[in-house]
Amino acid sequence: MVVAMGAETAIAAFFAAMNEHDADTAASLVDPNVEIALGPHVMTGREAIRELAVQEDAQLVFETVPVSFDADDDHVNVTARRVQRWRDSGEIATDDEVQARFDLDSSGLITRVQLS
Repeated sequence: MVVAMGAETAIAAFFAAMNEHDADTAASLVDPNVEIALGPHVMTGREAIRELAVQEDAQLVFETVPVSFDADDDHVNVTARRVQRWRDSGEIATDDEVQARFDLDSSGLITRVQLS
């Protein structure tokens, strides 16, 4: 199934906001009752997104960029590249492929994010 451009744009904007630690923009892209599943941990609500957006690691800088989008019924499966760099040197610590699954409502707000 082809991914609607609005969904792809919203998801890419979400990743960009999280990379920039822009809590307000990240929260504006999600439903007030969004569910965030990070492995076995599940959080809900815009405040949880805000808290995740402002988290920073003392040693590493993280950037996650979507690479491909694939719609499956009401979900959008995203393959992304997550690069972690050492703050002091800028050298790459890890470069991984990650999978994410997004659900969006009819207005384009993200209602669920599952990262694995």
